Amino acid sequence: MLADGLIDASAQKPELIIDAATLTGAAKTALGNDYTRCSALTMRWRIACWRALRRKNEAFWRLPLAEFHRNQLPSNFADLNNTGSAAYPAGASTAAGFLSHFVENYHQGWLHIDCSATYRKSAVEQWSAGATGLGVRTIANLLTAE
Repeated sequence: MLADGLIDASAQKPELIIDAATLTGAAKTALGNDYTRCSALTMRWRIACWRALRRKNEAFWRLPLAEFHRNQLPSNFADLNNTGSAAYPAGASTAAGFLSHFVENYHQGWLHIDCSATYRKSAVEQWSAGATGLGVRTIANLLTAE
């Protein structure tokens, strides 16, 4: 369904598409529960996201996403696999690379937010149990600033 949404959004020819999803749990493994991952193939949107999160003091971190991550999803049965293999273990990056295949203008107008850290099973010092809302203020700030 996320792929369908990205395809449909692309058909509208927007300046920017933002998706917020978690596909593999790899970003949470890399960053823990306290950071949300932000990635884009375009420096403009990386910088814009970074500025927005700094203004809102939210804990985001940029994990690598490069063109070659899009090509690390081979399949013997389909055009594309939805997860990397043992030969390509960069799960968070290949997951974002997978999503990029469904965004027509992925080089210029796409931002992926891995939201695996936006929910807590139990309370901790800075969060109560449940949804944290982490990232909502950053996205709102990004959209109003741009």
